[in-house]
Amino acid sequence: MRSASAVILVGGSGPSLLRSSFGMPVCLLPMPHAASLLAAWVELLDKNRSISNITIVTGRRDDLSMIQEAIDRMPRREGCSLRAMIDRNEHRGTAGCVADAMRDDTMDDDLLVIEGASLAPEKIDSVMDEDMHDDSVEGVFMRTPTSEPAGLFLLKRRVLDLVPDVGFFDLKEQLAQKVVSSGGRILVRPISSSLRRITNPNDYINHLTEIDRQGRRNSRGGPWIHETAQVDPTAIITETTLIGQDVQVGQNVVIDQSVILDGAQIGSDALVARSVIRAKSQVPTRTRLVESMEIGGDARWNNRATGLKSLPLGNPEFTGRGRS
Repeated sequence: MRSASAVILVGGSGPSLLRSSFGMPVCLLPMPHAASLLAAWVELLDKNRSISNITIVTGRRDDLSMIQEAIDRMPRREGCSLRAMIDRNEHRGTAGCVADAMRDDTMDDDLLVIEGASLAPEKIDSVMDEDMHDDSVEGVFMRTPTSEPAGLFLLKRRVLDLVPDVGFFDLKEQLAQKVVSSGGRILVRPISSSLRRITNPNDYINHLTEIDRQGRRNSRGGPWIHETAQVDPTAIITETTLIGQDVQVGQNVVIDQSVILDGAQIGSDALVARSVIRAKSQVPTRTRLVESMEIGGDARWNNRATGLKSLPLGNPEFTGRGRS
């Protein structure tokens, strides 16, 4: 099997409504079975012995320190390096960003490029295509079972020579076309599981259960409660709910199909349904939030929030830093 270095792209330099909604890098959103979306990718890559280096590239300078702090806590096998860096040039496109990040790298292995806003699959064995040994093959683009781009690309490093030093240059549109026009071949291969992209807050909530449906470590669908969270015994927490680190949940709170990010405080008698509560925010007592990203506003009781059932807290399904 050919060796490869992995490049995970986790956000451009321009404004991002999704990042603004969450108040944090999308790649650091917690997952049921990993500390974050990014941690799940790193864990997956770390298991593959053909991956020797992992580089995480962000276009946002204010995100770099948070990402670096997160990867400093991630375990990794000996011989696999892990680093985070800032994209040095704005508005360069996917291929331009990868070329800039790897320009000073002296390795001659393949490049596995990952668009990091997708859930990590169960395995990437099918991505490391043996047809890359064919000298005419310059890359492998993975597609989902529904024939959509999967956000996974295996490239021979030499194709980066086709990327101009300045200007926007996309990987799927411009680089692939230039490879083919130069006489090279780009293969398209299916990946066994659909890589779900997080494009809005609803995606995030909905995809929490996708991990369980893929047959990972359990199939009960939560709730997932971090071991440092303080949840009052009278609170009702339903399935498909994730409660992050150092969260405080008061008396008689109802949380249904929601994500409470690290450090948030939920006041007594509050209802949170189909919502994402930003890190370190406060939901006042008796507040009712339904399908909301905001604190306060015109959030009211909604029929979709009825029919709630109580589930035991401290569910052993939470992993990473959670209960075990």
